[in-house]
Amino acid sequence: MRLITPVEVWKTWDNGDHAEEKHEVLPSFFEEGTNPRALLITGENAGGKSLAVAILRQVSNELAELEGGKLEVMDIGMNRRVAAGIERTFIFGHEATESTGNVSIRTAIRGIENSRDRYHPHWLILDEPDIGVGDGYHRAIGQYLADFSSSLHPACMGFAVVTHSRDIAREIVAAGASSLRVGPDLRPVQEWLAHGDRPKSVEDLLALQGEARNTKSKVTRLFEMLKAERKQSAAPRGMRA
Repeated sequence: MRLITPVEVWKTWDNGDHAEEKHEVLPSFFEEGTNPRALLITGENAGGKSLAVAILRQVSNELAELEGGKLEVMDIGMNRRVAAGIERTFIFGHEATESTGNVSIRTAIRGIENSRDRYHPHWLILDEPDIGVGDGYHRAIGQYLADFSSSLHPACMGFAVVTHSRDIAREIVAAGASSLRVGPDLRPVQEWLAHGDRPKSVEDLLALQGEARNTKSKVTRLFEMLKAERKQSAAPRGMRA
């Protein structure tokens, strides 16, 4: 199977049908780096970072299927961290017996080690690998992730990192990763790195949960519409509505 990178996948989504509607549902600003296999995803809370990951997963799988192949997407983030069952325990261990930060660091390292041991086409996505980790470690995490992004195994077609940490982001961008900003704050990544997030009010804080639910609902409806359109276009001519 040919190389399918996060940069290609996001461009496919961003430049496809209903581009204006997609931007209304999930505002985004993409800046291409020198390493097409590495992608940094940043943005405000409830801005749609996890939804951007969901889009990358879905579109990458669709492209792989068109190629007649299969792409494994190892998505290690909060969706798995808060889930119940053996899979969550296998990936993250028991946070009741060790610090959240240590769990985050160990999990990121394991994800990278698993990627290096894989010989079939795959992506590795680390969603907020710095949860619970003190600021003093962030630059080191960024350097570790940047080093990995610069020496990806040929079978690792994509490596994406979602983070709020500027220290982590700065190292990954410096290593050539593309940048995807999502949500209401679409400043270029270098401007965000220089000045940080915009201050919020108490009203913004209280409205946060409602904004997150609203964005997720809109993206779900958009996915359903696109799926229906694909199904319709694939149907025999006489059966189309």
